[in-house]
Amino acid sequence: MLIKNNKYLITTILSIYTILFLHFEPPWGLMDDYRFIYLIPELFKDFLFVSFEIVTTRAFDRGMLQPFFVLEKFIQYLPGYLTKPYISYIFNLFIIFLCHLYFYKGVSRFIKIRYSSSILIFFIWPFTNDLLFLISLEEKLIFLLGGLLIYKIKENSNNLIIFFSTFFLPLIKLQGSIFLFIFIAIYLIEKKKIWLVGIYGLVCGVLLQAYFIFFNQGDYFVYNSSFEKLFNNFLAREHILIFFIILFLFFVINKKEKNEQIFIFGLVVSLFSLIFIYSNWNLYGYLFATYSFFLSMILPIFEISILSKFNKAYLKEITSILLLISLVFSMFVFFLPRAERWSDLNSTIEQLSQDTSKKIIYYCGTEGTRWLSELNLIHEFKFIPNPSDISEKDFFLIKDDYNCNYFTDTLVEYCYLTKFPSYQNYERFYLLYANCIKS
Repeated sequence: MLIKNNKYLITTILSIYTILFLHFEPPWGLMDDYRFIYLIPELFKDFLFVSFEIVTTRAFDRGMLQPFFVLEKFIQYLPGYLTKPYISYIFNLFIIFLCHLYFYKGVSRFIKIRYSSSILIFFIWPFTNDLLFLISLEEKLIFLLGGLLIYKIKENSNNLIIFFSTFFLPLIKLQGSIFLFIFIAIYLIEKKKIWLVGIYGLVCGVLLQAYFIFFNQGDYFVYNSSFEKLFNNFLAREHILIFFIILFLFFVINKKEKNEQIFIFGLVVSLFSLIFIYSNWNLYGYLFATYSFFLSMILPIFEISILSKFNKAYLKEITSILLLISLVFSMFVFFLPRAERWSDLNSTIEQLSQDTSKKIIYYCGTEGTRWLSELNLIHEFKFIPNPSDISEKDFFLIKDDYNCNYFTDTLVEYCYLTKFPSYQNYERFYLLYANCIKS
């Protein structure tokens, strides 16, 4: 069966996603993509100066020190810049796969889980699709470096290399600080000096990042959450699901060896610390994407416990089949709508680029409006949170079922809406002409 050969499984999963990206040919998205695409020509002219300027600006003005920020974006976006945007999506797919693979290799040193189940659960999690479509998310890289460190650190490792490797984890992104609890757990298990070196490196990196966050008055991470906001964020349905999973996990680990219990506890505390970091922000879907790394390690623990308890070979086959079915379901329900939306975005941009009539076009997304305005089209894009605030009787607006499907609800009662023109393939993202009767 396909699931018995991990290489076959990996090849199949990556091939399916690659074919889908080639089919839908997604353009650059509406988050940060254009910012980095426009940056690449400047980097070709003077990479060191432009990189230094951006890194220092982010550190002292925005309050987040990320020394590898520009280099990571350059590598990530260069394939699509030189060819077609969807090539960067495929490149990003393989990067995400490597991030999961090495995080799994590190974790599997201390707890026994099946790789096939882990990789399937990783791609089943709905918000993993945000990692696939939002190329700019650098959180994934902390799992690549963190996983490599857990997997490769040995007692005879070079102390200086380990110190600086862990030191840079929270400097890739603040979320890298969560590995501190995993490293502490491993030190408690192995009692080796090299893990203390790694812990010292992480602590120094966290302290340096904390300095820029709290003493530079930056706008990137401003901790101003009220108790109500924190409470509501913790009660998000995704967090409630995770809390229930962890609650049941504690019943399972009681029967495991002490060292496994310590490592699993470190893994759980790291996950909770990630939830705490995100509790400061408004919870957008892409913030839940990094939970997939933890869930793909934690949920297979249940599988191993059940399989070892009943010791029935057919249960492993049933579990594998159910996971495969769930992956197919996840692709249809979560991946395809995003791919269709991006495909419609591409059609919309192409159509507007050929349209010579100057239009004022309203859109409900702040970032989307900003980046649509950066496309050098002759049209003017304006952000508006509610279409009822539009004063004109005749106007154009973008209908985006993914970002704000409510947008036309208040218009259908007194406006005649027509697609302009009918070029879109999937009706996820398209231009509407509104002819309204207003008092």
